[in-house]
Amino acid sequence: MIFTSNKTNTMYRFILSGLLMSLLSLLSLSTFAKGLQPYLILAENASTTVEEVKQALNSSGFNVVGDYSPDGFDDRVIIAFTHLRLLNKLSDLGSEASYFSTWRIGILTNEDGSKTITSTNPTYWGNAYLQEGFDEVKPIINRLKHELINAIAIEKPVIAYGSEQDFDREDMREYHYMFGMPYLEDGVEIATFNSHKEALITIKRNLASGNHTEVYKTKIPGSQRVVFGVGLGGESGESLFVPIIDIAEVKHLGFLPYELLVDGNKVYMLHGRYRIALSFPNLTMGTFSKIMFTPGDIESAMKSLVE
Repeated sequence: MIFTSNKTNTMYRFILSGLLMSLLSLLSLSTFAKGLQPYLILAENASTTVEEVKQALNSSGFNVVGDYSPDGFDDRVIIAFTHLRLLNKLSDLGSEASYFSTWRIGILTNEDGSKTITSTNPTYWGNAYLQEGFDEVKPIINRLKHELINAIAIEKPVIAYGSEQDFDREDMREYHYMFGMPYLEDGVEIATFNSHKEALITIKRNLASGNHTEVYKTKIPGSQRVVFGVGLGGESGESLFVPIIDIAEVKHLGFLPYELLVDGNKVYMLHGRYRIALSFPNLTMGTFSKIMFTPGDIESAMKSLVE
């Protein structure tokens, strides 16, 4: 389902959805439900520096591919990293599996100077992005998750967080925010080029000259698939929508950066109303309505990179 830029239609969809989401919110149990959670707390009140985390990742066999502070947030850093064993397995799966190629660690500096270190939870995101393919890659994912925790985590066992719903693997593979909202397969094709090379050159040129920044570029081996991690600047970028949606006590830093996928000569992005909801499954309808135009703004930002 392609996001419509018609603001009136969008507003009506949110209003009509409000009653159902109010009912669903009554079913919430706990911030730390027993099901799959999108994020992991690796350390609290830590003194670890960003460079020490990057060094620990590289020393454990991971490959740090980029880091940045989201626009307007000097108190946080997101580190993007991957692993060759993971990339080699993803090359055997479909295009959408590419979105799982790059994991994230978030480092938030607290008011007292200590750090809270979190990461994306590979089990949650893997089931969402790999679908049934997760079962094939599961041994590698579990091993890398174990190595990640051993490399970075101070408190063990780590705490998973981010959802009040008891998601299981089937929930993630069929995930959508609610009735009428997009699924994984409802991604947006935003451009077609004459060649793969032309697509990459155009995106790199625009990232170097505009409001948006290249955080990382990850290539899937043996394919013409490349994933860019994009920092979203400008008036309608991260500085606008992050303060509205990332309001939990423990922040969802691994939500960013946003992905842009080049597959052959075509360029895709995940639908904003899927990608944001997947990252913030606890969002109420009231909060979601405050960013009703953000999915369209993100799509516009991505389209500006392929012009």
